[in-house]
Amino acid sequence: MNPMQKTIPASLVLGVCILCGFWSVFQKSAFSQPSAWKTYRNEKHNFEIQYPGDWKLQKYTMKSGKAVVYVAIDPKETVSQKASETMDVPRGLIEISFCEENCNNSINAAIAAQLPDVIIGHGNSVHAKKQERITGEREPNPAYNNRKIVTYYLGPVEKFGDSIICDIVITYIANLDDKHLNDFSKILSTARYTGKFKFTDQLSELPKG
Repeated sequence: MNPMQKTIPASLVLGVCILCGFWSVFQKSAFSQPSAWKTYRNEKHNFEIQYPGDWKLQKYTMKSGKAVVYVAIDPKETVSQKASETMDVPRGLIEISFCEENCNNSINAAIAAQLPDVIIGHGNSVHAKKQERITGEREPNPAYNNRKIVTYYLGPVEKFGDSIICDIVITYIANLDDKHLNDFSKILSTARYTGKFKFTDQLSELPKG
């Protein structure tokens, strides 16, 4: 060996490799942290949720333009306002509906009683009812054929006949290969909501529509 050449200690090489590894993990984790995300807030319904900064979010208003009825979040593309008004299709991978005029956020009371009570959101602070189902090839609306649908009902606000009207409904509508369930879980864990009622309350106290 040439005496002028110097060898690099193995410990130094190992240290550099470890440092590079930590830097790679740091970059990946920093990108995935909510600080790199955006926040959607609905002050009227005391609700907010975070989503990855490179995902798309679309707000849909009533035809009068006065109220937000739906919010769609999707990693690629959401349905336009015009298409949302003319077609009954999933607006995005995640769809959030808010109870406004002519509210459709309803669930049969008997079905709701059978659904599990779950706690979701930031700090496990949001109470909800959870419903899951897999659709087939003969749905009344073909747009929902062969889908995995997970729905969370938040904030019961009113009884209407045999149904319970909910303040907010969050729905995950995926294909059967279901590539984004972990992403949905992370997004759902950021939700904050302070409604007047929870499904764990005595629902007999709800006003009747």
